[in-house]
Amino acid sequence: MTQMTMGSNVPVAASALRATLLWSGGPGVPDVDASALLLEKDGQVSDDVDFVYYNQAQHPSGGVRHLGKSSGAQFTDVMEIDLAQVPAGFDKVVLAASADGGTFGQVPGLQLVIADRVSGADLARFPMSATAETAFVGGELYRHGGGWKFRAIGQGYSSGLAGLAADFGINVDDGSSGAVAAAQPVAQAPSSAATAPPPPLVEPPPPFVPAPPPVAPPPPPAMQPPPAAVPPPPPVVEPLPPPPPPPVIEPPITPPAPEAAPPPAAERPAPWPAAEPAQAWGPPPPPMPPVPPPVAPPPPPMAPQPYQPPPPPPPEQYQPTPAPQEQYPPQAASQPAPTGYPPPPQPVQAPLPPRPTESLVLGHEWVSLAKPDGTPLQKLVVGVGWFPVPGINNIDLDSSAIAFDAQGNKLEIVWHRNANEFTGALQHTGDSKTGAGAADAEAIIVDLSRLPDQVAAIVFTINSFTGQRFTDIAHAYFRMADALTEQEVLRYDLSDTQPSTAVLMAILRRGTTGVWGVRAIGEFHDTRFVKKLVEPAARHVTK
Repeated sequence: MTQMTMGSNVPVAASALRATLLWSGGPGVPDVDASALLLEKDGQVSDDVDFVYYNQAQHPSGGVRHLGKSSGAQFTDVMEIDLAQVPAGFDKVVLAASADGGTFGQVPGLQLVIADRVSGADLARFPMSATAETAFVGGELYRHGGGWKFRAIGQGYSSGLAGLAADFGINVDDGSSGAVAAAQPVAQAPSSAATAPPPPLVEPPPPFVPAPPPVAPPPPPAMQPPPAAVPPPPPVVEPLPPPPPPPVIEPPITPPAPEAAPPPAAERPAPWPAAEPAQAWGPPPPPMPPVPPPVAPPPPPMAPQPYQPPPPPPPEQYQPTPAPQEQYPPQAASQPAPTGYPPPPQPVQAPLPPRPTESLVLGHEWVSLAKPDGTPLQKLVVGVGWFPVPGINNIDLDSSAIAFDAQGNKLEIVWHRNANEFTGALQHTGDSKTGAGAADAEAIIVDLSRLPDQVAAIVFTINSFTGQRFTDIAHAYFRMADALTEQEVLRYDLSDTQPSTAVLMAILRRGTTGVWGVRAIGEFHDTRFVKKLVEPAARHVTK
């Protein structure tokens, strides 16, 4: 193994390499991330895909891969390089690093080690020192005389990962833009978020087809069929359901004297307008004159009573849906309310659980996560979903959870590339790049009963990794529910909020009695990466 110094170089005979960034962790030590850039002859990347890092873990050629971190006696972040697979147009593979939450001057024991993956032997080791740098080029693998060499560089950047990447032709969002003042995701839009298709079902207007009741004139015995199909008569009886038409035709047949008015039979509509208000349907079924439903005595009254409330304003049938607000916490008694609207709710409410009873004010109100009997909730599901937008492809929202201790120090970040922490107490279900589907596109499962004591708070975030702003995404939502009952604690619509690409959605905090509480945040930022939200999220833990 060769001990490297700044500017020195060494031939590399092996093709399958492992580049390991090592450092010593501890209190106050920033998080460190390894990355690699594939450069062409002009020292620039050909495309953004030539930048390999934690959020883009493999080059399309397969020549460079980011494996991720591990911790132990030393912290490591590992890249794998297959020099034989690096396309001919690339002359260099630059091995870089960035510090999150501090400078490299606060990172002790920083080293870059190049090893042969086949034999496991270390080929080169480069100890690095720095002061105020937040990004660092440790070294580079470069073509030389038909082979490859490694050169130790040790060049730092105080402008962070964005400044480093910009030098090589990449525009990286460094999350520097400030947060937008706490916004107001509307907690009302949840049901529309997941049930956009149902609106057409809202108009089951069969009641408007039955205008036949006025056909009851006794004169036309032989004209029975026509009346049923002709709805010209006055629309006074429009509230009646479709069933009445057939029965109404029967009474006219019963009265004798078919010859009494043979000639006027063709002109039957004329005489009835005057008497229609009270007698159009009353004569045939006198037993039940008080309400329209009596018209249907011959056929068993299928559903006259349920339709009595809806007829006046058919379009409003979906407005009662807010009633499910009373279904979540202890107010079980209020559940009868929805039963008054059986027809509409069934198609709309089936895909999504009811909305929460609490009316949360973003950034202010804490809600206790306790059941009606006072026992704490054990497990939560935190879901994010959205729908594809015509003409816009590859919408990719990433949900994440940042765990903090009581002092606001970051413990772990759980997202689709680091899906399991605290022995499974905090789990991410996986990445979605489409959002389509009946269930949540991405979800994080939180087992509150198994979180270690040092976890004092968890902040949930959403990033638009592909850069679309929330206002450009159809029905993007965030929800939190009891994982056992699926009853929702809170839900917010993101599509009608802020034209931003990231948001701190909500914070969970451990209470002194062991019961957790939740508060909505709704603070918007412009960044595609969760790591850029750690600092603003920490402020909500300590305030």
